Amino acid sequence: MNLRGEVIPIVDFKKRFGMGSTVAKDTTRVIVVKIQEQKCGVIVDDVLEIIPVPAENLEAAPTVAGGSSFIIGIGKMDARLIIAIDVIKVLTENERAEMLAVGA
Repeated sequence: MNLRGEVIPIVDFKKRFGMGSTVAKDTTRVIVVKIQEQKCGVIVDDVLEIIPVPAENLEAAPTVAGGSSFIIGIGKMDARLIIAIDVIKVLTENERAEMLAVGA
């Protein structure tokens, strides 16, 4: 994707989690994150709101047999649970290397 003249790689999380591919629609968004000084876009179906979760509201993720090593914590806000993920762990080693090569 070209973001203000800067080329950044895009990752489709739906595809990554084996849920097919994201089909672009009016609510589809690209969230830009920074990984080791390199920007990366993440395609999502929708963004309902952006909620800052204070560190004191973030608890360690429960250990689950079979994976979910990318979940770094569970945030509690009012009556809702918010899952915090580590974007780096969602990417494969090859994707991380390719992403960092784009920024080089």
